[in-house]
Amino acid sequence: MIGKIGILSVFTTVVIGAPLVGVYLSDRAVALFATFPPLTTPAVHHPFSWAVFLAYLLPLAGVAGLAGAAAGRGPSGPVSGMPLRPSRFPLWGRLALAFLAVSWVFAWTRFSWLGPWQRHSFIPLWLSYIVVANALCVRRSGTCPLLQEPVFFAALFPLLWIAPLLILITLRHMAGRPTLFAAMAEGDWRPVLAAAAAALVCGCFWEMWNFYSLAKWKYSNPYVHRFELFEMPVLGYMGYLPFGLLCIEITDFLRDLSPSGGKGMDSR
Repeated sequence: MIGKIGILSVFTTVVIGAPLVGVYLSDRAVALFATFPPLTTPAVHHPFSWAVFLAYLLPLAGVAGLAGAAAGRGPSGPVSGMPLRPSRFPLWGRLALAFLAVSWVFAWTRFSWLGPWQRHSFIPLWLSYIVVANALCVRRSGTCPLLQEPVFFAALFPLLWIAPLLILITLRHMAGRPTLFAAMAEGDWRPVLAAAAAALVCGCFWEMWNFYSLAKWKYSNPYVHRFELFEMPVLGYMGYLPFGLLCIEITDFLRDLSPSGGKGMDSR
């Protein structure tokens, strides 16, 4: 079995090396792909196709039905096995909620005096959303990742989008480490469903904030670009489901690398 350093080495090599290999094989300059924010050029895509749309939709419907049936027969109680200690919604959560509301107004309006800053309005929206979500965790369970490991939690922010989920799960399995899917073998789908649902809720907020923002992204997806919810075609929200699982796996992976082994912190 490979150790923690082996997982980190292989993981980093694949995540960083594979895109560079793709750039080299495309015979294009690296600077073109390193531009931030990324700039796109107009392109003609294939029109909507019901066959392709259903090919994506039917497997999702099957997984959703299976997950619903499993969730109905699964165990009850807290996912992590830790007792819940409900608490009051904290003051810092209320302040974050107010800041989110103000940021939302700034993102969806057009004040001339705020013009230079409105292109960056997504950042305060996203950061305040994180704090509010942690405050809701405190309200339900009495604790949250932001309180348990504030420095560790902050370090996760830039790492969430850079790794393929299956690669990380495979490497952790080869190292003998438990993964998010281990509970499914025992009939408990709650960790997987909770992570996927959390990412989907987060994604809906992202797309909603983007809809009327000054600096916004638009989608153009061949074959399946129809039934938009905000700017995103409805099938595009499928991508948020594995993103939630990826967040949990990265949390557990980095927790294993920490000197304390992540004691006192439960990502579930």
